[in-house]
Amino acid sequence: MDDFEMAVLLCLSPTNDPVMVNQALAYCNQVKESADGWKMCAQRFATASQDQVRFFCLQVIEETIKKRYSSISYADKSQLRAIVLTWLTEVFGSREEQYYMKSKFSLIIALLVKFDYPESWPTAFQDLMNSTSKGPLLVDIFLNVLHTIDQEVVQFDVNRLPEEHTHNTLIKDTMRETVLPALVDTWYHILVTYCQSHPRLASQCLDVIQTYIDWIEITLIVNQRLLTLFFNFLSDERLRGNACRCLEEVVQKRMDPIKKLAMLSEIQIIPILKQTEQTALAADEDELENSFGEQMADLVSSVATELFEAWEKLSVHTESLPYSETALSMLNELMPTVLKFFDDMHFHVSDNVHEFVLRYVGRIHKKPGGLTADDVNTYLTVLQIVQRRVRYPEWFTFSRDAEEDSKFFEYRKNLGTVFKSVTRALPEASVAFLQQVVLQALQNASSIPMPDLESALFLFFTYGETHRDALEKMKEGIFPEILQAMITNNIIRYPHHEILLEVVEIFGRYHTFFVCHPQFIGPVLAMFLDERGIRSSRSMIRSRFCCLLLRFVKATISVFQPFAEQTLASIKDLLPIVYRGKVPALVALSASAPVAASSIASEDQASLYEVVGVLIGAPWMPPPQKGQFLQAVIAPMCKQIEEVMSLQIQGEAGGEWLYSIVEMLGYVTKGFNSATEETSAAFMMGLEAALRVVYRYPQHTLVRFKVIMYLHRMLSLLPHAVLPFLQSAMPHLLAIAQRQDIEELIVLLNQAISALKGSAQSLCQLVVLPLLQKVMQLTPQLTQTEIRQSTDEAQDRLRLLNCYYGFIHGVALANLSNVFIAPENLPHVNQVLTSIVQGCMEAQDAGIQKLCFSTLSKLVDQWGAANLSFFRQFILDQVVPVCFQAALHPLLDVEDHITNQMLNENLSLQKLLLKWLGPDFVQFVCDAYLHQSLHFPVELIHEYRHHLEHSQLNHFRDFFKTRMRGS
Repeated sequence: MDDFEMAVLLCLSPTNDPVMVNQALAYCNQVKESADGWKMCAQRFATASQDQVRFFCLQVIEETIKKRYSSISYADKSQLRAIVLTWLTEVFGSREEQYYMKSKFSLIIALLVKFDYPESWPTAFQDLMNSTSKGPLLVDIFLNVLHTIDQEVVQFDVNRLPEEHTHNTLIKDTMRETVLPALVDTWYHILVTYCQSHPRLASQCLDVIQTYIDWIEITLIVNQRLLTLFFNFLSDERLRGNACRCLEEVVQKRMDPIKKLAMLSEIQIIPILKQTEQTALAADEDELENSFGEQMADLVSSVATELFEAWEKLSVHTESLPYSETALSMLNELMPTVLKFFDDMHFHVSDNVHEFVLRYVGRIHKKPGGLTADDVNTYLTVLQIVQRRVRYPEWFTFSRDAEEDSKFFEYRKNLGTVFKSVTRALPEASVAFLQQVVLQALQNASSIPMPDLESALFLFFTYGETHRDALEKMKEGIFPEILQAMITNNIIRYPHHEILLEVVEIFGRYHTFFVCHPQFIGPVLAMFLDERGIRSSRSMIRSRFCCLLLRFVKATISVFQPFAEQTLASIKDLLPIVYRGKVPALVALSASAPVAASSIASEDQASLYEVVGVLIGAPWMPPPQKGQFLQAVIAPMCKQIEEVMSLQIQGEAGGEWLYSIVEMLGYVTKGFNSATEETSAAFMMGLEAALRVVYRYPQHTLVRFKVIMYLHRMLSLLPHAVLPFLQSAMPHLLAIAQRQDIEELIVLLNQAISALKGSAQSLCQLVVLPLLQKVMQLTPQLTQTEIRQSTDEAQDRLRLLNCYYGFIHGVALANLSNVFIAPENLPHVNQVLTSIVQGCMEAQDAGIQKLCFSTLSKLVDQWGAANLSFFRQFILDQVVPVCFQAALHPLLDVEDHITNQMLNENLSLQKLLLKWLGPDFVQFVCDAYLHQSLHFPVELIHEYRHHLEHSQLNHFRDFFKTRMRGS
């Protein structure tokens, strides 16, 4: 073993000596990068005894072709091709090589074809085809090369350079003109020669053929000798899969629909499919997969789709109607086969034709002349198949994490889509079918297998997704009959959890039934509240029932009064908020909570707290009871907050528990549309407790967020009572706020302005300056390039600015702009005004610009008569220039709708300034600014003045867009 082989082996199998390994790596890299390294490797390949060394030699040659082939001389290229062709027969044709070795060698030949054919190696394909006569080893290489050529040349790759695409096109065109007939002949001889003795090679050949069918002349494939082979191979277990794919490629070949019909008829594809269907669908039910069935289902679906599309295309024009009728006739002939595959017990097989079936049932009922009796039978057959196939198979584990279970869930969803489409196309027959299936299952629930009952309930639930009108017809008829039968036949006590889940989902969807028939609420509510529902031992069941209980209570609240106290009493022991961390003092404090409360997840508790709020806040609840019930819920939560805070827990650990309590306080309030004298005290108690939490844990992100959310709710219910708390809390919240908090706080302030109107002045006066300073502090300082590239930081910046300018605009819109010039803010008013002017130039967001120009207009409206000298000077020095800078900005998209709205606000402001300042404004703008600063032509300035003084806004805007921007 010489130094070369040792170096290669060291690189592939490193020793403990890093120095030797690094030396070996350096040497091998030197060989790879050397201009003549491939020559040494070509010599070494023939003599090396180790496969690792031989493979390295092939790698060097591959990289040379890929990276430096254009720099190699013509003579060296010819030498390399000669060496490779010699290896083809003398090395790879003489013994069986490892798979990785054959793959690398095949890639080298394919790359040589890619770069040298047809210019330098016009006989490439002939040379390769000639080699196939020398035995199966070379046939294997030949087929590998063709497969690699498909990947390197035929398949589209966006990363290829234009010149590479051009040369690949030349290769395909030359192949079409010269070698393809001979290539197809070679394929045929390989199939005939090796289908019995070497079926793997025949299968590999079929795999190559199906990749080439898409771009070669179809008559080379659609002929007696090849089609006969394909059809015969459908009965050979070793070859039928790839034969099926070849036929599918033939069927899907792009061509005129009339020619496609002629071809499908000529090759007798429908009789062949009918002959093969029994074999394809013969797998046993206990086998999870049926690969050939799936492949045949794809082929059947492709043929049906081609016929369907031909029918649609040819039915448009009168002259092609006869062909359209032919297509429909052929499709009708094929439909029984389609439906057999759709009805296959293996859901992968059935799923492969579902897309065609969905398309068929959604369209065929709209054809001229309507549905025939055969069409109606087809629709009814589809309904029956869906009923059978949505049924859970015996292997099903009811685990959302199991891969096959997840795939079956997706398949059921697809079947549900088909079912809904049929019910829309054939409504009356579908309802009759549904009635029969569901009522029969309910009547025999105790004797039929669970999957049969569940499938009937699934169809009933699915029907309600599409037919919203059915949900409203609940006083009498088929659907109330079914729902009543579900309760009276005791399906709500069925022992399998999947049935209970389906039942409760149905009750949630068809909730109008209970509003019309409240006598049935009791037994259903019992299901929700006991071990079948929110007290189930299964977390997934508990979670779903908590969510659906909330939906059920909301939907039936108008008739729920008799059940309110029962419900509140039943869920009382689930409401205590349990600590779920590891701090010993908090674990001890939480130990007294009921066991039931510790078993329920926080998000499920949230649903229950909202149920409590909905019931207490219901319009029929007497006001005194509202207060008593609400006090009974909120007081323990406030007490819990005090107990946790009294422990003086350091760090954020206490906040983890407290934010959950504040969150639940917020969920209780969601049930109320307004507060009364009886409920106000409890709400305010909760607010005081929540604010104490944020004062104690100011750095806890979730604490801040939940307290802000609670303030939102309180503003909706008790705006004036909350104002003093806001005035006290807002400076603190602003001081500790992070970027995401600021956005929420601004939304809260806007809500306060909307709810409190003029009463919000003192609050706005208090926060406007701290808010401006916080926004400026948190706004990312980005370059114009970063802003234009719309990075994540740029998007965050825009969101924050949009919130801030929305607040400033809201203050002005509410006629509260005097807060900016209140004694404590007057020294800083220039900062506020400057920030607004900066927003007018926010060229990356026309929406912000529009807000700022609108805000300036409001300020002019409100301050114009006050003779504020600083404001007049600010207008002339800052606002006038920005009006023109924004409107004339080169990046402005004048076709954009929001941009045009911004221009409207901008020009409206100019007209308002004219009204306020009169001739002084005109003189300043025209003489001092447009003429002296911008050097506009005198004629254009005169036009501007005319439009400013006399034109309507839309004409003024058009003038700006065409004349002013074009100057």
